[in-house]
Amino acid sequence: MNKWLKRWLYLLAAVAVGWTGFSSLVSTEFGERSVIWSVGGLSYEERQPGLSLIAPYIQRAYQVDVREQRYSTINEEGEATAFIQSSDLQEITVRASLVYSITPDQAAEIFDAVGPEYTLRIIEPIFFDAIKEASGQRVALSFASELASIAEDIEDIVTPQLAQRGIAVHSVALEDAVFDPDFIKSVKDKVIADQEAEEQRKLVEAERAKKQQIELQAQAEQARATSLGLNPAQYLEWLWLQRWDGALPKTLLGDSEGVILNLPGES
Repeated sequence: MNKWLKRWLYLLAAVAVGWTGFSSLVSTEFGERSVIWSVGGLSYEERQPGLSLIAPYIQRAYQVDVREQRYSTINEEGEATAFIQSSDLQEITVRASLVYSITPDQAAEIFDAVGPEYTLRIIEPIFFDAIKEASGQRVALSFASELASIAEDIEDIVTPQLAQRGIAVHSVALEDAVFDPDFIKSVKDKVIADQEAEEQRKLVEAERAKKQQIELQAQAEQARATSLGLNPAQYLEWLWLQRWDGALPKTLLGDSEGVILNLPGES
């Protein structure tokens, strides 16, 4: 055999051996688990972080991230994608997020069930349904002030459902709620109308209180006149005398003949 051919064969053999050895090594990073697929199916025994061996050509390793991850209803363009309806049938766009992680010892089961797209196939539909369920129990007018409470309800709904599928929920947050412009206008109009009605009510109450004060004063005057044994005319004369400063009037009006009498000293 030609010596050059032998050298090439040795070189190819060395490369094949080296490649085979390299292909048999699996490097699992921290925060990940390796899932091993072979001709017979997927192994449910996850590989821990570090180096491990597989049978080259008949086995393949897939990495599953088991660190905390965040799913949001806001897409890459910054648009919210969760649309819900309140109990009073108002359309609301919700900006929500879910912090979760894959349960490490169930990474293989999840990968076997849905592959690497577990976010779209498991988390998203369950999360969206929970948002609709929790939000549908609130009226739109109180929605914005109850975001924290609604987030707690959503978390209570998704936690057991995702746990059954090997996903742990760490937190749920409602970051914002966007209402229909017509609804916002109707709320503003109602606030203005309520303010005007309240002002009108205060005016009516003030007028009623003033009237009641006059009536009470009249009743008090009547009671006082009665206690003095005077009729209304006598009581008025008595009041005038009580308040008279002792100076005589210079002009008397309204005598029996309708004359005006000027007293001495009047110019």
